[in-house]
Amino acid sequence: MIITTIGRKTNNSLEAFGQFWMFCLRTTRWMFTGMFQYRNWRLVMPQLYEVGNRSLPVIAITGTFVGMVLAVQAY
Repeated sequence: MIITTIGRKTNNSLEAFGQFWMFCLRTTRWMFTGMFQYRNWRLVMPQLYEVGNRSLPVIAITGTFVGMVLAVQAY
């Protein structure tokens, strides 16, 4: 009973670890091969816009507050 439970948990952990590394390998392979295919650019470009241009107000506000904190600390 206890050995079965330990074996099941170990097996599940090793399976999750293997799936994680397969995900890492697929992602790395896609970065060097799949990203340059035309059909993928139609999916990537809107995401680049969302992540890049839409985050500029957040970056500006964060930079402003960091600058104010640095000014107060330097005074």
